[in-house]
Amino acid sequence: MKQVSAITKTRKVNIKYNIRRMIMQIRKPALLLLLFLTGSIVFSQNPSKPDTVFKFSLEQAVQFALENNYSVKNSAIDYEVARKKVWETTAIGLPQVTATGQYTNIFKVPVINFGETYLKNTIPDDQPLTAELIRENLDIDTKAGPTIPLGVKENTQVTFLVTQLIFSGEYIVGLQSANIYKLSKQQLYEKTVIDTKEQINNTYHLILVLEESKRISDTILSNIIRTEFEINESLKAGFVEETDLDQIALTRSQLENAARQIERQIAVAYKLLNFQLGIDLGSKVNLTQNLNDLLLRVDPGILAGQELNLQNNLDYQMISTQEDLNKLLLKLEKWRFLPSLSGYYQRLERAKKPDFDFMSPDMIGLSLNFTLFTSGSRISKMNQARLNLEMAKNLKTQVTDGILLELEQNRTAYTIALDSYTVEKKNVDIAQNIYNRSLIKYREGLLSSLELTSANNQFLTAQSNYFSGILNLLNAKVKLNKTLNQL
Repeated sequence: MKQVSAITKTRKVNIKYNIRRMIMQIRKPALLLLLFLTGSIVFSQNPSKPDTVFKFSLEQAVQFALENNYSVKNSAIDYEVARKKVWETTAIGLPQVTATGQYTNIFKVPVINFGETYLKNTIPDDQPLTAELIRENLDIDTKAGPTIPLGVKENTQVTFLVTQLIFSGEYIVGLQSANIYKLSKQQLYEKTVIDTKEQINNTYHLILVLEESKRISDTILSNIIRTEFEINESLKAGFVEETDLDQIALTRSQLENAARQIERQIAVAYKLLNFQLGIDLGSKVNLTQNLNDLLLRVDPGILAGQELNLQNNLDYQMISTQEDLNKLLLKLEKWRFLPSLSGYYQRLERAKKPDFDFMSPDMIGLSLNFTLFTSGSRISKMNQARLNLEMAKNLKTQVTDGILLELEQNRTAYTIALDSYTVEKKNVDIAQNIYNRSLIKYREGLLSSLELTSANNQFLTAQSNYFSGILNLLNAKVKLNKTLNQL
């Protein structure tokens, strides 16, 4: 059973207003994409055709994944196997019927001869018969009697055996354990479903952020290209220096490279989404929602104020199931000290019957199995089961504390992400206004190209921080929902 671990992640980004930092800020989504790629464990043979086009809202993508994701499918099959296992265990205590066929050939059939018995003629006719007199004059002729075979040389027989378990402590505990096993598989299936929902949400958010980042990057690049053209014209007229043109050209080249990288990241992110959806990597997927649609669902206070019901938390349910299983294992070792009792009925049918046969074709009986002495192995197993139960209880306490700690951390992360998003949203509006005014001043000759580049860098940094804030907020909401078992 995996323990719930609580890890607090903090990020500190020191922003420097230069071109190199600007480009690194634009590349930041690439690091997030790599994290999602390493965290995704869905590998599948995709059923759809490469030229198929899918359109998904976030809810539609989640529902599609729950029906086609191979991890979810395998988990559902695993649960179905557990259900069959319960019946397999139950059937052990129900009547069992077996039939056995046998052919025999006896090399030499044993025989028996009772001979003939008669009285000797030495007894006088007038003497009364007594038991003692008869014994003294009794004679047996073994050669004169008939020979009776005690079997047949060749024979074929069929045995029908019906058995019924009457009492067994191991069977009772085993039946209970089978139901616990089924419950654990059901919980694993539910956990797989929740993990898949989280993966789809995070990847969907990532793609939307990357695409919006690409759109903004293209807009800025278009402005830079136009500005570069204007500077080039001014250079021809002798109004600016060549250094100004080189500065803008360098910025334009770096932005073009960053835009190409974002395009590649978007392509990989879509393939990741296809993996998680369970469709062919070459299939086209269109997302029908945008960031504004998802941001409208963010409630500033409702999530952070909700209380956790531990009974609804899957991690708590799974560790409780593990504790119950350890209790049954201890109970099993105790019940091994008791005997097991079963009854049976046997029917024997033979093709040939010997002349001299004492065997009845029908027979019933009881079988009692009781182990008297095991040199202490049963006691050792019982003590081991008791210690394992103690460890399970300690683990349950640890997991419970971990869940509560994780909840507080996720609440804090959600609050921080919400505050950060609010601040970055204001900052990006301010940075855009500064850039727009700087561009006007530059065209009027009131601002140098270096100052314009600095304003552009500042705007790009604010945009990158804004998109990172959106992604962090949406993912923090998903993580908190998952902890509250509301995903």
